[in-house]
Amino acid sequence: DVARGEAFYRDALGLEPTYRRPDASFLASGGYHHHIAINVWQSAGAGRRDDRHCGLEWLSLEVADPDVLATQRRRLLAAGAEPTMVDEGIEVRDPWGTRVRLVGCQAKPKG
Repeated sequence: DVARGEAFYRDALGLEPTYRRPDASFLASGGYHHHIAINVWQSAGAGRRDDRHCGLEWLSLEVADPDVLATQRRRLLAAGAEPTMVDEGIEVRDPWGTRVRLVGCQAKPKG
């Protein structure tokens, strides 16, 4: 669901769209071509990933300015997401259950 993905990654998380078509959307920050790609090429209508199956469990995005983490947490809360604090920064689940971690540039996620 491209529109649902954009609502999370663009509207709640704040990534900028860099390219869009009906079946895909590419989003990034800092002028990069894309950090996240949302598409329905093999997964149209897919629901939340079952944690017992293989698939993307989590990803992290580094945040250059530590003050941005607090701003992002407020933005996510306002969008109805439920961010939690982790040692490296904050973590939130996207609409498919993938854990998205926003971490400071100096911190590296464990795992």
